[in-house]
Amino acid sequence: MNDGLDEFDLKLLDAIQRNNRLTAAQLADYILVITARNTTDYEAFARKFLSERPHVKYFRTSIVMRRVKWGMTLALKSDQRVPSG
Repeated sequence: MNDGLDEFDLKLLDAIQRNNRLTAAQLADYILVITARNTTDYEAFARKFLSERPHVKYFRTSIVMRRVKWGMTLALKSDQRVPSG
């Protein structure tokens, strides 16, 4: 990983709005799941952690209008084994 991404990771650890940071491939290097009180709070986050970072070329914002399903748990049968690996 390069120094710019390492620095970005460290700065995000300090962000109280950050819930999750996922490293991605293809169209984005990161997917951030942010919880903000309002758009003003989000704009402050975006300015501090995205707009003012020299290694951030661009970012795109999507806003959740309604949560249909949310969670990271998987329903596994008790006899299924999780592959080690």
